[in-house]
Amino acid sequence: MVVALLAHASYAAPLRTLGEEAQSRWAAIGHLQGPGFRMKRGCSGTLIAADLVVTAAHCLTGALWQSEKQQFRAGLYKDSFAARRTYSRIEMHPLYNRLKGNARIPYDIAVVYLSQPISPSDIKPIPLISPVAARQMPATLLGYRHDRPNVMSGRQNCGPLLRPHPGVMLFDCQVVAGTSGGAVIFETPKGPELAGVIVARHGNDGNALAVPVNTWLREKLSQALAADEVAQ
Repeated sequence: MVVALLAHASYAAPLRTLGEEAQSRWAAIGHLQGPGFRMKRGCSGTLIAADLVVTAAHCLTGALWQSEKQQFRAGLYKDSFAARRTYSRIEMHPLYNRLKGNARIPYDIAVVYLSQPISPSDIKPIPLISPVAARQMPATLLGYRHDRPNVMSGRQNCGPLLRPHPGVMLFDCQVVAGTSGGAVIFETPKGPELAGVIVARHGNDGNALAVPVNTWLREKLSQALAADEVAQ
């Protein structure tokens, strides 16, 4: 998804392919794919609870989420993965389809419910950043590019840029097709936390545009955790 909101002249550093050792730290980030995806070769997503993955809403437009071929592969590296699950359902931010054009960008976020949970002993979900800590700072960006779909790409120290639109974040790292739905990670005293979801390229340099973790996503996570407790 390419968005031109404001002219911005700066060099955007591309995300680089991660080696197996570096990628193993980020097993909660994976590749989403299946029939009906708007992005036919898939998108990226992040496990935030045992059975909940967050991604970009535009990736799931028209998705046939009942298909067994639709799956999330966590920690995908070449021909292996840390876990694989199909979906039970998806849910987009309610304002995403109600708005048009740039107005919908801050709501380009969705969650995928997995058919079976992934045990935290196998893959620890990435926690959402606390509202107190959710401010602009250098970030690590991670996702799966279409031109390198079986290996995660990423970059540390992506610097924050002037926000081109309310309710979004912008970084001086370059993203390409496939990294939509990928993770924006802030390093906090508690460790790495999810601060946002990559949704688009901005300007000629392809700077990463992201939707920050918002109240809607926090509510979806709380509901999923409460349901998991009841199930146990």
